[in-house]
Amino acid sequence: MSPDIFMAKPAVDHNDMTTMQMPKKITISRKEFLDLDRFAYISPEQTGRISRTVDYRSNYYSLGVTMYELITGQKPFTADSMLELTHCHIARKLVAPDYLNPAIPRAVSKIILKLMEKEPERRYQSATGIISDLKRAIEAISASGRAEEFALGRDDWSNKFGLPQKLYGREKERAIIRQLAEQASVRVSQILLVGGAAGVGKTAMIKELFRPAAERNVYFASGKAEPLQVNTPYYVFTQMTRELVRILLQESDLMLEEWKKRLLKALNNNGQLIVDLVPELRLIIGDQDAVEELEPTENRNRFLTTFGNFIKTFAKKEQPLAVFLDDFQWCDQSSVELIKYLLTLDDMNSLMVIIGYRDHEIQQNHPLYRCLEELKKSDQAATIIVKPLDQGNVARIISDTVHCHPDQADVLARVIHKKTQGNPFFVRNLLLHLHTSQYIYYNEDNHQWEWDEDEIEKCAISDNIVDFMIGQILKLPPKTQDLLKAGALIGAAFDVKLLMAVLNLDEQAILNQLGEAIDREIIIPENNYYEFYLGEAGQTFRFAHDRIQQACEALIPPESKKQLHLKIGNKIWQSLPPEQVADQAIQIVCHLNEGLDLINDTQERLMVLRLNLWAAQKAKTATSFSLARQYIETAISLLPDNPWEADYPLTFELIKTYAECAYLNKEYPLAEAQIEMLMKHAKTAIDQAEIRLMQSVLYRYLGQLDQVINYGVLGLRLLGIRLPFKPGFHLIIRELALVKGRLLGKNTEQLLYAPPLQNDRVKLMIRIMSELNSVTYNGGNVNLFLFSTLKSLSLTLQYGNSQEAASIYSGYGVLLAVMGDLKGSYQFHKLALKLVETEDRAKYRAGVLFAYGFLGYAWSESFQDVDQWFKKAMEDALRYGDHYQVVLAGTFMYAFKANRDLTELTQKAMEQVSLIKQTNNQYGYSMSFMFINRRLNYLGLTDHQFSLGVSQQTQEQNGGMGIIGSEEQCLKNLRESNSLSGLGVYYKEKMYIHYLYDDYAKALDYLAVSDKYLKYHAGTPYVVECRICNFLVVAANLAGMKGEVRKKAIQRLKREYKYVKAWSSYCPENFQHLQYLLQAELARIEEKKDQALQYYELAAETAARNGFLRDEALVNELAAKMFLAHGMKRQAGFFMTEAFRGYQRWGARAKVRQLAKKYEGVLKLASNEMALAEKLAVPPST
Repeated sequence: MSPDIFMAKPAVDHNDMTTMQMPKKITISRKEFLDLDRFAYISPEQTGRISRTVDYRSNYYSLGVTMYELITGQKPFTADSMLELTHCHIARKLVAPDYLNPAIPRAVSKIILKLMEKEPERRYQSATGIISDLKRAIEAISASGRAEEFALGRDDWSNKFGLPQKLYGREKERAIIRQLAEQASVRVSQILLVGGAAGVGKTAMIKELFRPAAERNVYFASGKAEPLQVNTPYYVFTQMTRELVRILLQESDLMLEEWKKRLLKALNNNGQLIVDLVPELRLIIGDQDAVEELEPTENRNRFLTTFGNFIKTFAKKEQPLAVFLDDFQWCDQSSVELIKYLLTLDDMNSLMVIIGYRDHEIQQNHPLYRCLEELKKSDQAATIIVKPLDQGNVARIISDTVHCHPDQADVLARVIHKKTQGNPFFVRNLLLHLHTSQYIYYNEDNHQWEWDEDEIEKCAISDNIVDFMIGQILKLPPKTQDLLKAGALIGAAFDVKLLMAVLNLDEQAILNQLGEAIDREIIIPENNYYEFYLGEAGQTFRFAHDRIQQACEALIPPESKKQLHLKIGNKIWQSLPPEQVADQAIQIVCHLNEGLDLINDTQERLMVLRLNLWAAQKAKTATSFSLARQYIETAISLLPDNPWEADYPLTFELIKTYAECAYLNKEYPLAEAQIEMLMKHAKTAIDQAEIRLMQSVLYRYLGQLDQVINYGVLGLRLLGIRLPFKPGFHLIIRELALVKGRLLGKNTEQLLYAPPLQNDRVKLMIRIMSELNSVTYNGGNVNLFLFSTLKSLSLTLQYGNSQEAASIYSGYGVLLAVMGDLKGSYQFHKLALKLVETEDRAKYRAGVLFAYGFLGYAWSESFQDVDQWFKKAMEDALRYGDHYQVVLAGTFMYAFKANRDLTELTQKAMEQVSLIKQTNNQYGYSMSFMFINRRLNYLGLTDHQFSLGVSQQTQEQNGGMGIIGSEEQCLKNLRESNSLSGLGVYYKEKMYIHYLYDDYAKALDYLAVSDKYLKYHAGTPYVVECRICNFLVVAANLAGMKGEVRKKAIQRLKREYKYVKAWSSYCPENFQHLQYLLQAELARIEEKKDQALQYYELAAETAARNGFLRDEALVNELAAKMFLAHGMKRQAGFFMTEAFRGYQRWGARAKVRQLAKKYEGVLKLASNEMALAEKLAVPPST
């Protein structure tokens, strides 16, 4: 209702109204958002943002708005956006008309305020009541010129049987929810588990209690799982996301543009992943580029990261997000995994996840039982079990329904409570039944509702809610029943257009026949703001409760149910353009598969087979591997006799997908059986090699690196390449010579624009070797990595650039670095970088960026800038779900920074830990443990002076800095993952810590172990730290060595120096100060004190100029120790003071304390001399 339905006729004493329709929830187009005038007149329940059905009382609210505008000259609420206006209707307090204009009679003002009550139950309940009060006001004004306030609603009697829609008896639950919501609003994410029986009111309670969310500036969105959609990946999150999008579409154009920027930034070019989930998102962020298809695990990682970023955009301290996921007992497995992922994100704040479930249906044998128990154990979790209503609250429902005192309803409440056991859904439907059956009736003479308790108690009513609802549905007209049965098979919500197709009826006939079901609240019109954006879309209805849907379905005979499912599936299929069928395959086959035994036509069965294959591939992409397996098994059951002869390509694809799903679902015997079948029937060596590649990839997911290599090597042998498991160095030299020969006369520009690889056999060879390279280098099989890289490059130079070419050139750059050709290495890393940027090789970009930074740039440019490449690698790794590169980039980011305060660097490094934790990669977590906790050791924040370990208590004392764990656990993890380079890092870090605190003998012990792992750092900048540390530890222990041992030690020092000298000549900015340091130490050992001092000063000056704070402090400390050894305390004091100040600037508080304690006298002497010098430098006062 709005002013445009009124017509004023000044010449007569009355006004007219045009035809007025029954109000409904508003569905408007985006275009209409620009004109908010229409929305100014709707009621709170028409907004669709509250859990209320719309009835005739909505028109009373709209009448109140019209009258308010008429007598005040302004609308009650104005806003710049539909969202803000919605908030006004739901939550904002109305300014009384007589407050705006005191001339307005108080009684008239009160009438308008009553018309505009937020709660329909508090408004007028009848037109008679409104007219009566208006007449009384008019009569008073006519008689005295003003209308004093009087009691409203004296004649407000309604003969409409309207059940109240408010909450009863949920005070305790309200308090718990309010507390959790407040905690979420202060940046602490929360989870609320709401259990209870079907119909007990869980959904209504949550939605009603979150009505005030608009007042607190909280986003609230919900999704509901359904039995028919348990095989649809991310179904419950699809609904929730759709609701969030709908909320955003109510914003002003200016705010919508701001949201577009936020979302595009958060989605990082992966927007299509969310658009695939909810196409309506295009209306905000526009059309998105297609995303590259990745391996199943990378697909999963990419989606989880992207969806997590999407949610973080909404969950902000200034505007928290509450997500309600209802009917968890039917939740699809993908949504369950997504819930767990979101709740493990350390940087996910201001999010409240509410999960509604039927506690009696999730027992130990339920697939979701373990997940629910895990969620309950979380520190962030609270649980509410919603109980049935007591008799008193049933009496209150009856009292509010029939407008009597609760005492008058007590006897009837006892009867109702006995029959329903206090189940609110049962109570409401029983009351409706009693009214329609005339057990409760309206007495027009005395304007009140009446009933006979004895008759009600005697009436035959099933105590089973489903049986009861079946009885109610059977009272509806047969045609209405048929519509409801078909709708029940479509789902909890069904579209009129689909019903039209399935039942061959026109839209108006369907709407007419559903009228009585709507009146009895069996189905409810959906509120879909977005439906007009996507073009024409018919009305959608939702069953008021899944028990009603269940009752409707129970009325369908088994054979009819199969036929109806087939019809629904076929109609959905026929309604889609051909290019969309594969994407919607799951929705189609969930119906067709119910009636498979009715499909006899060979071609039709073949088409359903392909639909199931597409559904399996869709489920596999969504990482619902068990679901994918089910679809594949259905597809296999539809194969014709002798399938390998009848259709080899299709059968091969089916069995291969089946094997993949079984592997990924950890059903290894089943997977191996399918592999055996594939190998038996494979017609070509290429097909057999494809199978071996698949096994290699799958074993990488499982972390079984030896099997990755085994199957990769077997695959290559099928293609004619004999790759040794552990190639000797002579083979590497021979292959290197072949590559060098093929590179003669070619520059990097020619390689960049080489023709694309066309040979399928060679493509497969390179794919297999790339798979091997992904695990061999960090897995310790360096020789196989080098040989495989050279073989791949040789094929690339011979046949052209493949998709993997950038990674191959990058790998060759690694090989050159290992062999000491840093210049050549840098050139090939730059080539790889250009190639991955200019060609469609995006999924390899993260690895190339990391390798460029770690193995190319770090040798050639300033260490202080290398993190930019790790950051870029991290961005791409997250975008493409490459957790391995997330681990590498996150681990080494800030690892080589030396020009910043330790505390600041540690805090920045800690930001990466949450990303690494999400990968569940023990190698990455252990590496972070060492790189972060070594800095904590320098800060004096580990468990003791020589430890990397951080206990829970220690971390709490540190204000959350550091990674909790022990050195023993770290070593265990590294050994279990066979991380030889990681073990090398551990022993080197322990060596350096003991050296730093002058425990030289223990440092030498660690050097003996660390040496075994040095080769695994070849080609990386970490080898520099290793060789410098090796030199310093040997030099510090040299005084205690004699004879042959001392001679070998000096020879080693000279070897280490040669490495550093070579690096210094290549990149002086990074390494020259280290060369000077080693020269100073060699001069000290040779008792050339003056020469040593010269090199110490050069080293300190160069380190300071290039930003190496730690090294500058160390140089000054070693110079001081040299002078102390010669008894020259004054000179020692100067250098020790410089060292002390240098460690202070760096932030190494533990080292500062050690120097202050051990060299107190020297530092004090220097301090006194400085004070005296300053005093002498001050001119005498006059």
